[in-house]
Amino acid sequence: MEFESGDNVYVPQVNISVIPHVGQEFESSDEAYNFYNQYAHEAGFSIRIENSKKNKETNEYFWKLFVCYKEGKTNETYQMSRKHAVPWAGERNRGHVRCGCNARLSVVKQQNGERWVVSKFVEEHNHPLATPSRVHLLRSHRGVSKTKKTLMQQFSDANIPTCQQVRLLEIDAGGPSSLGCVEKDIRNYQRDVRQEMMGHDAQTLIEYFTFEKEKNPNFVFYYEIDDENKFVRCFWADCDSRRSYAYFGDVVVFDTTYNTNRYSMVFGPFVGVNHHGQTVIFGCGLLSDETTESFVWLFTKFIEAMPNHAVPGVIITDQDAAIARAISMVFPSTLHRFCMWHILNKFSEKMNVVLYNDQYHRLVHIIKQSESPAEFEQQWIEIMETTELGNNEWLSSLFEIRNRWVPAYVKHVFAAGMSSSQRSESGHSFLKKYVNKKNSLTDFVTRFNRALVHQRHEELAANHIDLTQTPKVTTTLMMENQMVQIYTKKIFLLFQNELVQSNSYICSKRSSSNEAKVWTKNAKQARVFDPTTGSYVHIDPGHSLMSRHCMLSYAASDLVDEGSLTDARSTFLLSEFQSLRIRVKDIDTRGNVGMSRNRNSSLEETQVVCDPNPVRAKGCGKRLKSGKDKALSQSNRQCRASGTSGHDRRTCPTLQNSLFYAYHAGDSQYEYHAPDPQYEYHAPDPQYAYHSPDQQYAYYALDPQYSITGSNNASYSLDSREYDARFNPCH
Repeated sequence: MEFESGDNVYVPQVNISVIPHVGQEFESSDEAYNFYNQYAHEAGFSIRIENSKKNKETNEYFWKLFVCYKEGKTNETYQMSRKHAVPWAGERNRGHVRCGCNARLSVVKQQNGERWVVSKFVEEHNHPLATPSRVHLLRSHRGVSKTKKTLMQQFSDANIPTCQQVRLLEIDAGGPSSLGCVEKDIRNYQRDVRQEMMGHDAQTLIEYFTFEKEKNPNFVFYYEIDDENKFVRCFWADCDSRRSYAYFGDVVVFDTTYNTNRYSMVFGPFVGVNHHGQTVIFGCGLLSDETTESFVWLFTKFIEAMPNHAVPGVIITDQDAAIARAISMVFPSTLHRFCMWHILNKFSEKMNVVLYNDQYHRLVHIIKQSESPAEFEQQWIEIMETTELGNNEWLSSLFEIRNRWVPAYVKHVFAAGMSSSQRSESGHSFLKKYVNKKNSLTDFVTRFNRALVHQRHEELAANHIDLTQTPKVTTTLMMENQMVQIYTKKIFLLFQNELVQSNSYICSKRSSSNEAKVWTKNAKQARVFDPTTGSYVHIDPGHSLMSRHCMLSYAASDLVDEGSLTDARSTFLLSEFQSLRIRVKDIDTRGNVGMSRNRNSSLEETQVVCDPNPVRAKGCGKRLKSGKDKALSQSNRQCRASGTSGHDRRTCPTLQNSLFYAYHAGDSQYEYHAPDPQYEYHAPDPQYAYHSPDQQYAYYALDPQYSITGSNNASYSLDSREYDARFNPCH
């Protein structure tokens, strides 16, 4: 249906100052468009650019035509024969908008100048105009401003969903009608940003890493591409992570996580524990697969990036075969421990339900409370022989590798109180608050850094507590008074608890160890030297971009708070800001090369890297089964059609695939047999006969006459389009 032009004429009733007129001049065509669009906003209609002309010699526009959005007619021929000839899923069901409105404004550029002049203006419309409450819904009056784009980027960095972003913007604007756009415009903008990143995501990530290294030479990153220049893996570590490894790198926990980016690349952080008992990150990697080759590359780059190429004393992982092989190749002298938490969680899957309920707690007691390997082996063999657990092959395989996960075999090695990768698992849960599987690689790294800032702030808060508070002592022992000055609060409370319990035991002196230094308040006082750069690993506050930005932001915020109190102060500050901006740019051009200029020069030498192919890792998840699928997989019910289990009559493959079908082409005989209800079909061409033992009806076809004979001997002629409802019309 199309709107028809009527006899009614609608003239906008607006302030005369916003009405354009012939001969009016503008500095540019954009200024003319904005003026006409403002007039349209006051009048209640939307505009668009209908046509324009260019000078063939100068390739510059010299004429433009702006029209009402209802100008013109809908091309029915195109709509019916081309666009809607083949409907596709998701096509919008939009109605017709154009009704032949003749309202327009044309501007032409002066031949001897740069100004634009209105050459024609038609004010009348042939359709009703929008009321002020609906003007914000018209297309030319909707748009996502730069301020909203910046706010949305900040909201996205904070992992705020789009729907909540819109609500926040509406509150700030005073309601949906004052927002200047609708939710669909915001979602379209975010879609355009994602599409703009497609094909350049990996290259942007490499540029981001290069920029970070220019800001601080102690930032380290490596990446690798395949034969098609596809991004396949990378590793990065900043200066704080490398310094933390120098202090707390005795024990490393490595575990992979999934669904952190749109390419499903596997994220593998190297995790440790600091002197406050908090989780710290030593480095991170992204992998396209979980093969031994990928893990060997990642572990090798991890050691190359760490100060002095120090190898960890203990590394804790799950029972992944590829990781185990890679560790044996890269860390031959490192004690490789399997995560006891993962192993204990598998007991419910690998054991009989009855035995699990009866013996699980006894097994856990043997595993955790055994004081020596001999005690563990004795109790383990005893429970295997006295119960039916001895026939469990999985438990037997665990016993063969007992020296890698049972505490009695590894407690002589310092492990910072960790026996599982659960610390890494909790880190994954913390990270998922900031990232999701829709993030690009650059977005993921940016959000990960934001999560890292929050994590390191917890360490800063703990350091502040140690400097301002002293834990209470509970005894008069000199050792407790000494340790309260050395240990951090978290570690001292653990020590205090052990000290109180030790009153029940007789203690003897043992050899000193350097392990206690890890838990002291001064654990991070020593300087860390990096032989690869020939300098110490540290952050120079004077040369850190973020430090300078925070310092300037803090100073400017105070100034803005004072200046916004009165109009005079605000006007004065705005003028001063404009002059300061010019002077700051002048400083950059007179000698000091800006950061952006350095960045662009370095990126020109960077190899072009293509985006990685989406991968399906083993931990990305499986299809969720419905209740019906679970019931069918667990029950032994049989299908009535085929007599087999695992499905019902509606999903029977025998009926769907038309099994038991035979075709004899030599004599044009067709025969079809089904298991139920045993229909028989014979077709001696051109005579067709169909017999059903259930309803006893026959169908004969002698072209062009058709007849149907039923069990009640009633005959119907298809020529007169008559049929009995008891029979299928296709007969």
